[in-house]
Amino acid sequence: MRCRNPLIVLGSDGRPLAGAKVHTTIRSSGSDASVYANETGGTAGTNPATTDAQGRVVQWLDRGAYTSTITAEGMEPYAEPWDSAPAADGAVDPGWLSGELEDGAAGVSTTRKLGPGSDEAAPGCALQGFADILQAGVVASTDWSLTATINAGTGELGSEANTGGIAWLPDPAVSGALLRCVQSPIKLKELKPPSLPASGKYMAVCFELIPSTWGEGVNSVALHSGASKASQAEAEAAPPATTAGRLQVLQVVIKNTGGVYSIVGQTDIRVLAANETTRSAKSIIATEQSREATTFGTLATPDEVTVTLPGSSLIAVAYQAVWKESVAEAARAALFIGANQLKIASAGGGGPFTQSAATGTSAANVLRSLAMTAGGLVSGPGTGVGEDVTTGQLIGLVSQAEKSLIMELGGGGTPAGIGAGASTGAGGGVITTAFVAAGVAYVFAAAGTYKVSVQFKASSGKVTAKNRKLWVWVVA
Repeated sequence: MRCRNPLIVLGSDGRPLAGAKVHTTIRSSGSDASVYANETGGTAGTNPATTDAQGRVVQWLDRGAYTSTITAEGMEPYAEPWDSAPAADGAVDPGWLSGELEDGAAGVSTTRKLGPGSDEAAPGCALQGFADILQAGVVASTDWSLTATINAGTGELGSEANTGGIAWLPDPAVSGALLRCVQSPIKLKELKPPSLPASGKYMAVCFELIPSTWGEGVNSVALHSGASKASQAEAEAAPPATTAGRLQVLQVVIKNTGGVYSIVGQTDIRVLAANETTRSAKSIIATEQSREATTFGTLATPDEVTVTLPGSSLIAVAYQAVWKESVAEAARAALFIGANQLKIASAGGGGPFTQSAATGTSAANVLRSLAMTAGGLVSGPGTGVGEDVTTGQLIGLVSQAEKSLIMELGGGGTPAGIGAGASTGAGGGVITTAFVAAGVAYVFAAAGTYKVSVQFKASSGKVTAKNRKLWVWVVA
């Protein structure tokens, strides 16, 4: 019996990389490994092999210890050791089982049963070389990432594109055991929430992964509904608890407008494996979307990415969009690192203050530029903006008049601004800056994995944005 090479090659953006070369050798000797095209039979496979769109190669190998060396344009070559240990042949690997298997918790060592996967993920293989192994309730950043869609008439949910991957879930039959559940990428559709909000109400609904029975090794998806609430913010604050033995990966907020259902917010709630070290990511969303809430939150398709910050590093953020507000001077946009709104120190005393972009204008329903600067997000009171160019445009804004680029500090204030001929009281307010504001915001934070997002709110009415571009990377 054989196992399929389990490696998934990721690019610098944290996504599966097509076109990489994977060269597999016998670990003890360094000589080329014999690879096969199928789990059984004598048809030879390719070695080196080229990764497909999922970052994988078709290499089946007999029981043994191997090393795969990965090379790709623009990437430093690296070697990944792994063991082919097929369970289906009935053999036992004493060296692998001795000392039991640690689950990552300090001082805890327990033996785990590993269930077989699907054909897409090497059935029956007890895998090594992955730091996410034996961490219950985690996924890799490339697994089970999805954007939800909704049927406006029925409220049924689905996914915008194919989704799937690997998840470690509690074994429903064997107490204390884990199942490595695998789903080849599929497009979700016609998932009916257990309940939907009443007319004029909002409700949080979560996508949950369900483990298979022992021997199947695949997982399915179900929905879990929260309670009907009067506002989007209340619904977001009252999500449904995770069903025992399942794993939640996405939370959406559904609004019922006279029997027409819509998604007004969605949040990636996956727990990523401890080995996730995504150092750069981006989110490009052209779709126009709105939010009607007085507290900060993401739009329906969130401007949100996840990066891992080692010690003594910075998070660099660039962002550009256009936005408008239905009620003048009501909209705000802010950068969040996890649950923390971006702050900036004050040269005039006090602080640091929370920072957000504001319009500071009396004209509603007019598209204006919104951009990141070294001092945080800013906007302006202009009466319209042109379309972004595809190539060669700076991140940032240039003002056409003094004090026309606007932000808010401290979470409150009137459009009085700080600058030539203007001032604001201690504790914050709306600030105007002159001329050019452009660049990247560099943010310090403790080591860890963070969701970096741009969030919106409106003190009255709604805020709308489109042509949103978010880039985030780690600077050592």
